[in-house]
Amino acid sequence: MWEREAVARLKILSLIVSILLGCSSQASNHNLAIEPVTVESTASSCGLAEKNAKIKAVDYASGTFVHGQRTLVADQDYSEQMNEYTSGVIQKYNVLERKGRNPCSVKIQAWVAPGTKAMQIQQQPEPIAVDEINMRARQIQNNHQFLAQHLRDTNAFAVTLGQTEVSEANPGWVSVSMLMTDLQPPQRWLDDLEAYLSIHGAPTIYSQDSRAKALSRLLTFERQGTKQPPAAWDFEICFEHHKQEEIHCYTGEINRKIIRALQSPIIELEVRTSRKSQTETQGTFGLSLYTHKPVGFRYTAQGYAPRNDFPVISAYPMPQRAGFTYQGRQLPESAEIKASFRFGGLSQFPIN
Repeated sequence: MWEREAVARLKILSLIVSILLGCSSQASNHNLAIEPVTVESTASSCGLAEKNAKIKAVDYASGTFVHGQRTLVADQDYSEQMNEYTSGVIQKYNVLERKGRNPCSVKIQAWVAPGTKAMQIQQQPEPIAVDEINMRARQIQNNHQFLAQHLRDTNAFAVTLGQTEVSEANPGWVSVSMLMTDLQPPQRWLDDLEAYLSIHGAPTIYSQDSRAKALSRLLTFERQGTKQPPAAWDFEICFEHHKQEEIHCYTGEINRKIIRALQSPIIELEVRTSRKSQTETQGTFGLSLYTHKPVGFRYTAQGYAPRNDFPVISAYPMPQRAGFTYQGRQLPESAEIKASFRFGGLSQFPIN
C-alpha cells in the first residue's frame, strides 16, 4: 500500500517537472524568436561606445519617440532642445568587434524585446516668432507714448474769458479778475483720444431712443436688456456723435489713469508787456473735464437698459473765475492777456 502511494507521488512529481521544463523551453524559444540586430558605435572610450551601441540597438529594434522643443532666449534667439525616449529591453548581446581606445569603436549583436509601457508626453505650444513679439512690444510702447504726448498737447484748447473786474490789490498793484465761461477741447483731440480707447477699451454704442422706436418696442413686446449702466469702477468714458445720433462709450482699466488726468486741469494766465512777461497759474476750484452729463433723449444699447446720463469729456463746473495781479497802477496799452490750459496729473504718463 505504501509502495503504491510512493509510486503515485513520483508520477505526479515527474509530471510537474515536465510541465515546468516545457514552459522554460517555450520561453527560451520565444526569446530566441527575437531577431538580433547588429550596430556600431564610436566614443571616447570603449565602455561609452558599448553603452551607446546598446542604446542604438534598442532604438533600431523598438523605435524612438522624439520630442523637440524650441525655447526663446533673450527675446531674439532660439535654442533647440531634443529629448529622445526609447522603450525596450536588451535580453542578450555579444561584442563582435572592438577597435581602438580613444576613440574606440564597438560593434555588438543584440536581442531586444520591445517595451510595452506607454509614455505620454505633454504637448508643447507652438513657438511664437520673435519678430511678432517685438512688433507687439513696439506697438504697446508707441501707444503709451502717443497717450502721454496727446494729454500734453492742449495748446488748441479754447478758453473763453469775460466779465472782467479790476481792483487795487496793494498800493501800486492792480488786481484783475476774469470769469472763465467756456473750456472746450478741439474735436480732433477728442477723435484721437476716442480712437485710442476704441483699441484699448471695451466699446458700447448707444443709439437715440426716439418715441417712434419706443412705441415700436411697446407694440411688438420687444424685450429690453436688464443690465444697468456701468458702475464707477468700470471707468466709463463716452463721446457724443450727433450726426449718427449715437453715443460711444468705452470701459477699461487704462481709463482710470485717463480720468485722473481729466480731473486735474490747470489754467494759466500769461500777461505780456513790452518790458516783461508773467504767468499766473490758477487754481481750478473743482473744475473737471470728466463729468456726467444729462442728454436730451434716452439712448439704448443692446443688453442695456435705456439711459440719458453719460460721463463725457466736458468742463464742469462752469463758470469760474481766474485772475492775476500786476505791479503797476494800470496795464500798458500794448499788454496782451492769454489764457492757456494743461493737465496737471501727468506723472503717470512719462515720456521716454
